[in-house]
Amino acid sequence: MGISQIMSGWSASDTSATPDSAEEERLLNLFWNRAELKKEFSNLRHDRDHLIERLREEEKKTEAVKKQIRNMEKMLADPDSGFKAIVYYQLQALWRLCHKQLAKFSSQLKKQQQDRERKRQIMEFNQERQKRLTELSGRIVSVKAEADDMKNLIAGHERQREGMNGFWNYFKRRKAQVEIDERKVQLTGIRARLEELFDRRIKIESEPWPDYSGLGIDGKRAINLAMIALAQHLFVQLMDSSVATLARSANIKKVADVDYGGRSDCDFLMAKVKELGGLLMSDRNYADELRARTELLRTQVAYKSDTDTVPEALTLAKLATSLPGFAAGRGVSTIPLDVNILVDDYWDTQKLLMQ
Repeated sequence: MGISQIMSGWSASDTSATPDSAEEERLLNLFWNRAELKKEFSNLRHDRDHLIERLREEEKKTEAVKKQIRNMEKMLADPDSGFKAIVYYQLQALWRLCHKQLAKFSSQLKKQQQDRERKRQIMEFNQERQKRLTELSGRIVSVKAEADDMKNLIAGHERQREGMNGFWNYFKRRKAQVEIDERKVQLTGIRARLEELFDRRIKIESEPWPDYSGLGIDGKRAINLAMIALAQHLFVQLMDSSVATLARSANIKKVADVDYGGRSDCDFLMAKVKELGGLLMSDRNYADELRARTELLRTQVAYKSDTDTVPEALTLAKLATSLPGFAAGRGVSTIPLDVNILVDDYWDTQKLLMQ
């Protein structure tokens, strides 16, 4: 076989292999692209099914709201049931008003408690730092006095050495110089200690305030007790004509499940709700009474553990309707009531308590 034939055969085999390799690479790319497309298609189908399910849920909610509106229209078309619905929603609005007051009070208490704890933390940090600085300053004064004494001692030895004239004092001068050199080495060590103490003082003086880690257990307990005290105060203010109890009923029942009597009864309740709601909005002079109620609760409540911040519900079984030194109000008995603010969750207080 000639060289030309060998070269021809090699070229033919080489050119025939190149298209096969390119085809395999193309098929491999198509395979991977197909796998990626199938994966993307599966994800899109899952998203579509999820959106369809959400759409069905929203349609159910929309239909429920439409049904509620139709029932409301039907109820309002009847004068008797219409007045019942008005009372019902007025009571719900009164409930939300009380919850709003509690939420606002909670925000104020948290800010005040955080400010108090932060100030106390910074004060304690400054006091501890000042204590360390005072101790360090005493050591600096002591070491500085030691350095001054050493310098005076060296100066005295140098004066003695200078007074040793003549060749016959040669060995005395050498001995004095050795003593001076030893004292200078000691002085260098004292100065190094003094420099270290100054560096430590600068480091302590430049220490930043510690980070605030948030309210502690005692702070959270104080806030929760004040919140419970306000919730009890609101209940007492709304005891007239059982408005507080009716408001809770309106908060947990549907409008179709309540009954406030005839039209005259509804008129009376609407006027009472409006009157008591107005008194709540205008009443701003109960801070002292609230503190007294909080202190009373502090003597009554107990906690399951040292880390719990919400009192045990059983320790709140009695609600004091009046406090020593404060008027009970119109038609309010001085006998404690079997009303548990936490168990009955008046004004949705539990949602606002700090855990």
